Amino acid sequence: MPHHEQGPDPRPHHDRDGHNGPPPPHHHSHRSRNAILICLAVLLTFAFIFWLTDPVGFRERMETAAKMEQEYAQNRPVPTPIMTDPGTTPPPIGATPSAVPEKTEKPAATKAPEKEPAETGALEVYIIDVGQADSIFLRSPKGKTMLIDSGEAQNYDDVCAFLKEQGVTKLDVVVATHPHNDHIGSMYKIINTYEIGKFYMPAVTHNTATYEKMLDALADKNITPRIAYAKPNAKIAWGDGSVTARIVSPFEGVEYEMNDWSIVLHVSFKDTSILLTADAETYAESVMLANLTAADLDADVLIILTAVDYVYVNFNKPDQRRLEEVTVEEMERHIKEGQFAKGSMLPKVEACLRFVRGKNKKEAIITSLEKAGLAATGEIGTRIIADRG
Repeated sequence: MPHHEQGPDPRPHHDRDGHNGPPPPHHHSHRSRNAILICLAVLLTFAFIFWLTDPVGFRERMETAAKMEQEYAQNRPVPTPIMTDPGTTPPPIGATPSAVPEKTEKPAATKAPEKEPAETGALEVYIIDVGQADSIFLRSPKGKTMLIDSGEAQNYDDVCAFLKEQGVTKLDVVVATHPHNDHIGSMYKIINTYEIGKFYMPAVTHNTATYEKMLDALADKNITPRIAYAKPNAKIAWGDGSVTARIVSPFEGVEYEMNDWSIVLHVSFKDTSILLTADAETYAESVMLANLTAADLDADVLIILTAVDYVYVNFNKPDQRRLEEVTVEEMERHIKEGQFAKGSMLPKVEACLRFVRGKNKKEAIITSLEKAGLAATGEIGTRIIADRG
């Protein structure tokens, strides 16, 4: 509405005797200023006295007041601006609805087609360097992507840097093998950062903040996880029929310890196959062997990861010697000599022997997690073969 300058009060003024007369002079503004100054002086005096008697308490109260003011400023609702559509002319002030011009229809923007991933003709498998934790990245010949585990929480930057280097903006499949922190530590950040097609996890829960954060992130992104169980033809469909990713563990109805709940994948491409076992231990292996055929677990190489780069004989003794390439027969002799500790290296060696026995041109490798990539290319690790013939 229009604004008018304020002039003399046109209403009649009555004096004490009830007679009309001119309005009295405006002295109320001076009195108001004086009152405000007096109040400020009183407040400052009290504040000064408070500071003299309790300087620490005074400072704490001032800091509290400052924080409250800052929080109020941050949470203060911001008025929503009224946006004028660029296709219309704003109506004049006071115009009736009929005076508003019709909106000019604009042609809908054409969305650029998404770029198809480049075909490489090969299955790429990368073991991401996340220290003692675990994270593996696969890319199919048609460019479909799969991330298996995400390492610890502090490994998020390492995983993201690797994915950025590979040009990854979408993960077609993500697998959280089991709820231990060294496998899902930064998973909730991965979920929040990337578009995810399918998410797989085992049917086991864990009472950790890391696990709860992962579930919350899935809920926030409206991603329903798929529970992984080994069963006939249990496969992960990730959009490339040239690669088969089969779930071979865990089995439904089996009571596992946490590590044995690990999702074990058998990934095959043409004549090459790999077995990704996460932290599955001897019990999970025995369940697989009892329920699956040899063809189900057929793989060219088995890599078992541990805390050392090689298997040693006479471990921690002056004549300690590392084993680089060793046959099944030689390794069995070392077992009889008591070279490997029960519950430590022995189960790993026995698993490798079971894998290699009777399999033509198959081999198993034991090495550290940090050197897994080098072990896959034959540069490091203890390599167990059937024989040297």
